Amino acid sequence: MTKEGKRESGEAIPKINDYLKTRRLFERMKKMDDMLGRIKTLLENVPGIQYAFIYNSFAKNLEDHEPEVDIVVLGGPDLLEMNEVISKAEEKMRRHFLITSYTIREIQERIRVKDEAILRALKGPKIMLLGNEEELRRL
Repeated sequence: MTKEGKRESGEAIPKINDYLKTRRLFERMKKMDDMLGRIKTLLENVPGIQYAFIYNSFAKNLEDHEPEVDIVVLGGPDLLEMNEVISKAEEKMRRHFLITSYTIREIQERIRVKDEAILRALKGPKIMLLGNEEELRRL
């Protein structure tokens, strides 16, 4: 094999590896988008939810390290109905969802007393499922 042939074949391998890594990343992103879309659709069908967002490691794109998806729900949803919806989602998606639900008044009080967990969830990276982040900040 000529020097040029060796160089070309040596350069091709990293390019193939880069392509495969990129393809896997896009496939993973597609799966995440699909899952987020399904969660959003399910939560939209629960009356009383004004805001819902994913936070913690999933929102930081570390979802492979955490088996569950942390979701905060704000408003006044029917908790039995919401739990039923979430249970079905967990079954279908084979993923555990940890839901924390607050009324608007409860979240405002927790913000007022500077509840560390709430402040971290609100200030940290999040993926909005329902509602607008600008409106959420005004709370």
